[in-house]
Parts: sequence; structure tokens; C-alpha cells
Amino acid sequence: NNISTNTTNEDFDQSPSSSQYTIIKKPWYFALLGSITLIIYGYIPCLQPSAASDGFARIYAAYGGFFIVLSYLLGWMLEGSSAKPDVGDLVGGAISLVGAAVILFWPR
Repeated sequence: NNISTNTTNEDFDQSPSSSQYTIIKKPWYFALLGSITLIIYGYIPCLQPSAASDGFARIYAAYGGFFIVLSYLLGWMLEGSSAKPDVGDLVGGAISLVGAAVILFWPR
């Protein structure tokens, strides 16, 4: 995990010098890769030929279902076993893909 919580009696201390989180630094290229991924994520739906006839919102919503699953896979690839999707992640990803399929293939 990138953020771990400390379980001490000082968890409720509101002073600016105390923190309950420890940040683990990552290489600069993680930020670059994440930024490029988000730019591509926002741009690709604009290129879909059906965006004009089906509506951009519908295409973007269906694309979001795939983005959820790809986010898990990319995180797992970059973070290793600490970011391995658990059962809840897999179920949520499957639900998002089913939702994307409903959006894409529902008769209109």
C-alpha cells in the first residue's frame, strides 16, 4: 500500500506536526505514466465514430467500465503484489464490465 495508518493513541491529535499517514515515495515516471494514461482516457472516447449518433455521454460511460478494470491491472503491474486485486475488486470490476455491456448492447 502507498499509505499506511499508524494505530497509536495520537490518532486524534489535531496538531499540524502530527500525521497518521506515511507516504511512500515513488519514481517521477509514475506520475508521468499516470498523467499520460488519464489524457488518453479522456481523448479516446472522442474518436469513436458512434459518439455523434449514440451520444458522447453513453460512449464515455461504457468506456468507464473498462477503465475501472484496466486501473486495477495497471496498479497491480506497477505496484506488484501489494496492489493485487482482491475478491471485492474482481467482483466490482466484473459488475462494471457487465454495466458497460448493457450500455453498449442494449437495443435502442
